[in-house]
Amino acid sequence: ITIQQDDFNMIRFDVGHDGKNAHLFAGNIINGTASVIKIKQMPIGGPFYLSAVRAGNQFWFRYSRDGQGWMTFETAKHNKAVNYVAY
Repeated sequence: ITIQQDDFNMIRFDVGHDGKNAHLFAGNIINGTASVIKIKQMPIGGPFYLSAVRAGNQFWFRYSRDGQGWMTFETAKHNKAVNYVAY
């Protein structure tokens, strides 16, 4: 999930894997400078469902393994306008 104001300001939440483990990732680019917010290693197997919930300038990045029980992975503030969201 990418939540973007422009090419220089965005936050991203996704899942990847290295063949042995899955990795949840949250990061941002603020005024052109990239930062990692959090990376968490998870057991591989089965699907990952991702969700971003917003209230004002606060975002909650959540994940689920079954699409029904949601866990908060991380929260982030994004004080920029949101012009684009990609899944």
